[in-house]
Amino acid sequence: MSCEVVNNIIFFDSDFNKILDNEIIQVIKLCDTIYFNNYYNIDLCLEKENKYNYHYYNYKNKSKFNQ
Repeated sequence: MSCEVVNNIIFFDSDFNKILDNEIIQVIKLCDTIYFNNYYNIDLCLEKENKYNYHYYNYKNKSKFNQ
């Protein structure tokens, strides 16, 4: 599973591109927020609320999620 939960936020890595199985769906139900993390680092993602910031362009990664 290429996702992680921090502070009731589930972060899907930018390379996550699987069908959401029952295990992942159960984890999602326990979370308040879902981020398809576009940063290489979860701490940076949290700091920037996963919003684009041109100062951190080199730390961004495009999400491949399409399921």
